[in-house]
Amino acid sequence: MNFFLSLFLIIAWGAFVRTVLRILNISVPYTVALMLTGLGFGALTRIESFCPFWSSYTKIARMPPKIILYIFLPALVFESAFNMKVHVFLRSAYQILVVALPGMVISTVFTALICKAFMATYKWSFIVSMLYGSIISATDPVAVVSILRELGTSESLGMMIEGESLLNDGVAILFYEIFAELAKGEVSDIAASVSIKLVKISLGGPALGFAMGKLAVLWLSAIFNDARKRLLISIPSLSSPLAP
Repeated sequence: MNFFLSLFLIIAWGAFVRTVLRILNISVPYTVALMLTGLGFGALTRIESFCPFWSSYTKIARMPPKIILYIFLPALVFESAFNMKVHVFLRSAYQILVVALPGMVISTVFTALICKAFMATYKWSFIVSMLYGSIISATDPVAVVSILRELGTSESLGMMIEGESLLNDGVAILFYEIFAELAKGEVSDIAASVSIKLVKISLGGPALGFAMGKLAVLWLSAIFNDARKRLLISIPSLSSPLAP
């Protein structure tokens, strides 16, 4: 119960902060204001005497990671892809692919090398270091793109950042799945395992997402003036990009 109440309060607080910024005409980016107020609430949680029951409503910050992966992340990816301008994306496709694919690989490798060089006390193997690199190398520039839009910067710059964040999630999941199995020592044939993961995630995921999208569009085109059906059809398609 506290989980859902916390989620409601977070959404309500976001609306409240945005309203205050507009009424007072404060020239602070909305996402920055949310971060500052979030840090303030985080500091208050450390003061037990200030609010003894406070910690029961901050458990959402310690939610299982799979809830974020399978519930919140698909909705964010769907919203970003749905509102993306296709012609601008295609115009910047080359730069996006370069940053999202080779850039992600380079970032993961360099992160692993840094871990090996400066975090020797953890005694991580190179495989574990690569696993860590694959986790933290995927960017999530929601706040950055929001600030760029508010400042009125070039559309192509925002698209390159947002498009890269959409594609590198898939690359990060692929790397994570591969190196997680290698780190656990559950792989007998590395080449076969990597090939299966590559086909399943990099080809199977987009294929399933494309098929689900086409099916949803065909279904929605046959519906007229029925918001409930449109909503019920749209919700299942959210999870299709991460289904594999």
